[in-house]
Amino acid sequence: MKNIGCIILLVVLLCSSLFSQTKILSFSDCLDLAIQQSYRIQRSNSEIQAGLSALSSAKSAYYPHLFAALSYDQLLYSDYNFRRQMTAAYIDWSIGDWLKNTADVKAGQVEVLRAEREYSTIEVIVRVAGLYMEILLDQRKLELLDERMGVLHEHLKVADALWQGGIRTRLDVLQTHNEIKTIEEQNLRLQSEKQNRQSELAYLLDKPIEDLGELRDFPETVVEVEPVLNLPALEQNPLLHSLQLQAETQKLRLREVSADNMPRLQIQGGYVADADLLADGNYWQVGIGLQMALFRWNNSKYRREEINAHIKSLQLQKAQAKRELAISQSHLREQLSYLRRLFFLQQEKLEITMLSLEIATANYQAGLITNLEFLHAQEQDLANHLALNMTRLTYVMRLIAVFALTNEVDKIKALHNEWH
Repeated sequence: MKNIGCIILLVVLLCSSLFSQTKILSFSDCLDLAIQQSYRIQRSNSEIQAGLSALSSAKSAYYPHLFAALSYDQLLYSDYNFRRQMTAAYIDWSIGDWLKNTADVKAGQVEVLRAEREYSTIEVIVRVAGLYMEILLDQRKLELLDERMGVLHEHLKVADALWQGGIRTRLDVLQTHNEIKTIEEQNLRLQSEKQNRQSELAYLLDKPIEDLGELRDFPETVVEVEPVLNLPALEQNPLLHSLQLQAETQKLRLREVSADNMPRLQIQGGYVADADLLADGNYWQVGIGLQMALFRWNNSKYRREEINAHIKSLQLQKAQAKRELAISQSHLREQLSYLRRLFFLQQEKLEITMLSLEIATANYQAGLITNLEFLHAQEQDLANHLALNMTRLTYVMRLIAVFALTNEVDKIKALHNEWH
């Protein structure tokens, strides 16, 4: 019985330990949630659905449309009156829509909407990524400040002991106290900034802020990622893709102009109940006709000119956008190269400052350096740790910018993996 009680207690403690563990949210999880909860993307989905319905409606114009008609006429003549009633069916067929496949215009508009949704997705990813990196940097800063605070408290004990022993003056103790207060101020400011960023991220993910937990950091090996940067890859950019599709859709509108000038076939038939005393009585009626535009004051010409002007405008917009994207890609290539070299230099520099801090700690206790020199060595160590983390996370943001240019969302989500 005692063994069973121990087992139950062990299970309870294990479960409570598992549930009490800090929740860790990965970068890809954040992106997936943000995309899922984005009202802008949801609106794009609704617009695409509307476009698909409009496409189905446009395709219905390929087939003859059937109409029914009922009429009643009361005819009043000077000598006599009579009534006439008619039931008829009409078929109206726009042959041009069928021959020219004018519904392709609506299909092109749907593709444009899909490209715009991709652009919206990239914007959401970049915004969430920016918040994610800032929160990670805040987390690391707070961790380093906590570590420095611990070191300062230990140093304060040493400074106080040396003062009490008459080896150092009280100034060392006061300087250390002042540095501790400075760290507390920095900690308070960082906590506030981190809270604001977490609140914004929580809204974008539609999650309570307490459910965000700790964000998973990126491995140092991420700086080894060297993306392929070339102009052909830019064709996958959502903005360029959208402009290209818009131009193609405008070209398809020329079919609508041609279809509008083609004949419309009309067939009708019905039964007439004719009560005219001088007529032959009731009868059936059948008719067929073609309706064709003969003169419309150059309407088709002006419509074609308008469409061609829109096409030229969109082509120029795409050329301008591609030029700007090529410039951005060139800048990103140089920035990535610079940040990679800087990261490795900062690693070497950090090793030096860590060693300097160890020596400064020993030298201070031996009375070889002043308290300010020790505090400066510690400050340099903290600054180099922060600089290294800043460079790594900045490199990640530049990678995200590169993959955003070429619409490679999968590669953005995979940045948490260790690249080799």
